[in-house]
Amino acid sequence: MLSHSKWFAATATVLTLSCLTGSASAAGNPVPPDWGTGKDRTVVIHLETAGTGSPTFLPSAEEWATTVGGQIFSTDDLLRDGEPYGSEVTTCVTASVAPTHATLCRGSFLLPGGEITWEHAQLDSAATPYDVAITGGTGDYKKARGYARIERTEEFGGDYYLHIIL
Repeated sequence: MLSHSKWFAATATVLTLSCLTGSASAAGNPVPPDWGTGKDRTVVIHLETAGTGSPTFLPSAEEWATTVGGQIFSTDDLLRDGEPYGSEVTTCVTASVAPTHATLCRGSFLLPGGEITWEHAQLDSAATPYDVAITGGTGDYKKARGYARIERTEEFGGDYYLHIIL
């Protein structure tokens, strides 16, 4: 049997968790980004591709997506509020072609103050918009996590909304 002090501790824990969960649910977000630390903050950065990149395909532009192991490498300049703000480097590899086309992509946003890395697995064609996982960073972004919402406005570019938890 549990002693009275253990029952009290268990009851207090359940009540505390219920209150915290209730508060978070009332705010519309089950786990706020700053829950538990009081130090986390979310920053949203809107970037646009400049359309200056030129992708490289292996084995070729016609075959990369239909060949397991086919790859695409690309870079592009990034703009923020119409002004140069860094660059993006991306690589994708075709993981399967039939019955489902699957691609794994990863890359980095090279920004003033550091870089933000990301990854994304894609089945069939990616409808726009879609999200990619922010997996880390360097410099000012060394504790970065979160996601980037990608809205394609061209085949290899578009609007990027980085939702970064620091």
